[in-house]
Order: sequence, then C-alpha cells, then structure tokens
Amino acid sequence: VYKRQAKLWLRLMERASTWTANRLIADAEGISEHLRSRYARLPEVTVVPYGAYCVEKEPDLHALEEFDLMTGGYYLVVCRLEPENHIHEILEGFIASNSECPLVIVGDSSVPTKYVHELKQLDDQRIRFIGTIYDRARLESLRWHCRAYFHGHSVGGTNPSLLEALGCGNHVIAHENVFNREVAGDCADYFASPAEITQLVNRLDGPEALVKSRSEIQNRVREDYNWEKVTRSYLELLGS
Repeated sequence: VYKRQAKLWLRLMERASTWTANRLIADAEGISEHLRSRYARLPEVTVVPYGAYCVEKEPDLHALEEFDLMTGGYYLVVCRLEPENHIHEILEGFIASNSECPLVIVGDSSVPTKYVHELKQLDDQRIRFIGTIYDRARLESLRWHCRAYFHGHSVGGTNPSLLEALGCGNHVIAHENVFNREVAGDCADYFASPAEITQLVNRLDGPEALVKSRSEIQNRVREDYNWEKVTRSYLELLGS
C-alpha cells in the first residue's frame, strides 16, 4: 500500500512540475524523452547528467581479504534488493553458468520483504550476500578488483552506481534499457533475460574473453560524466 501511495505522489509531483516550473532539468536524454512522451505541455527541458570520479590508483586488497576474495576472481552487484534492479534474473542466470567464481551481493539482505526472501531461496554456494557497505574505499576496492560488475537497474536516468563502476574501469553487464545504454554505450554488455546472463558469464570466464581496457572504460566517465563538465553545464544554465 505504501509503495502504491508513493508512486502516486511521485506521478502527481512530476505532473505538477510540468505546469509550475519555468524550466526542467533531466539527468539523461532518456528522461527528457520520457517527459516529452507523457506531457503535451512542457517548459524547456535541459539535460544535465550526474558525474563521477575515476579511481586512478589501484585500491588496496583489505576489502577482498575481509570477504576472502581474490582479485579478478568474483562478480559483483551493488544495489538495493528491489525487483526493478533485476537481482532475481541476475542470480538465476549466474547460477545456470559454469563459473566457479563467487557472485558477491552488496545490499541490505536483512529486510523482511517477499522479494529478498525469494532471492535467498535461490540456493547456490557461489552466491554471497554480504550486506550493506557505505565506506567508499571498501566499495572502490570491491569494484576495482571484480571480474565484472552487474548493473540490473531498469528505471531512472543517469545512475550513480553505474557511473561509479565505469569510473573504476569495470566491465559491466547491464540490464538492456535506454538509460543504461545512454550511460555505458559500448563499454558494457547487456542482458534482457537470465539466459543471456548465463552466456555472458560463460564467455567472460573463457580463455578468449574480449573486454575493453580499464582506461578505455574510464574514458567514458572522463569525457562525458566528469564533475567539471557537469558543473560548467549548471553555471551556463544559471547564466542564461
């Protein structure tokens, strides 16, 4: 009931903003197109994405030692454990793969929701729920050293966690949607089903896996999502 009420209020707030604002700021082209498709009357819409920093120096291995992980020897997910983040599909696809690596889930697995309960029923010794981590250095270490990073988010615009993964130079396996495509481009693989995840994991674990270099992936952030560019966009907008 609470979620239904929250979604209703968000829709009402969105509609109200199209009538009362003299300009809208969208954090992605996909959000701008979404607004144009829903409302006939709109003020001018300016797109200014979020930004991220690139991790230039290899983080230490303390976080890996804490969770008994090896560099390049695990897959990673960092997100809220909610249906729109497609954790169930990621787990299902990974379990069906031939990978011997663990899949590490960073997120609050203690919440008593039906969805989290269903996730925990997907029993496999490779799946590790390690709870929430808010320390930036530990998260950077886990991201930097993983074999690949799963990003199952399907709603929203420029997602900060996706940018942070790219800023670490991660090879990303992202949910197929317009928002993730806009941010990651050809720096990621994409999935629309568990079967596609299985195929991607088997390929990445194979001897002939082809992935972009860390610097190539980070250049995506350096060129399009750096904070200096984001700040300059806001200053130009305010000046106009």
